[in-house]
Amino acid sequence: MNVKLIGCIVTLFISAIAAFAQVPDTINYQGRLIDTNGTPVNGSVNVDVAVYTNISGGAGVYFEQIGQLPIQEGTYSFGWGSSGTLIWTSTETLGVSDGATMAYSYNIANPPILPGTLEVDDGIYTWDEDVGSSAPSEFDVTSFDYATGFVRANYFSSNFVPSAGTVINVTYQYPRTGISDVLPNYPGLYQESVSMASPSRLAIN
Repeated sequence: MNVKLIGCIVTLFISAIAAFAQVPDTINYQGRLIDTNGTPVNGSVNVDVAVYTNISGGAGVYFEQIGQLPIQEGTYSFGWGSSGTLIWTSTETLGVSDGATMAYSYNIANPPILPGTLEVDDGIYTWDEDVGSSAPSEFDVTSFDYATGFVRANYFSSNFVPSAGTVINVTYQYPRTGISDVLPNYPGLYQESVSMASPSRLAIN
């Protein structure tokens, strides 16, 4: 069925966010669905919601599967924001070099790690989960565990250990449930109902 979405309304209590009060559990989303002939749709459609940092392109920061949504005379309404997955990025100190130690182990603060997002950097050497070490004979991440968040970085000779005081950082992404943590931390977000034909993004404000 070829359908298009018109007259969307997104209701959100931004004032509550500005006051650092509790964010509502769900965001109310209402709209009207018509076919290409302008006839209101009856039946149901499968809807997924995604939230992005830009009106086009940008980073996806939240995803939720709404599922089958009943449509009556083209109108529908649903709440979202409590059960989907948001993605956060964190950079933490894996260790601080003492100028001699060749192995540093760390457990990240927010397990589990999202696969494909782990990086380690000491300002000289870098390690990326997708491409590996910038100098594999001198430095590498020899062990990590997505579930527990354990990460171990190794220098293979005392000649390669950075000078004392050098900070070794680990960066990763991790999933969380619900959008309430996202809203106060971004100045502007855009909602897209991705399962409807010709989806467009609407500002959440």
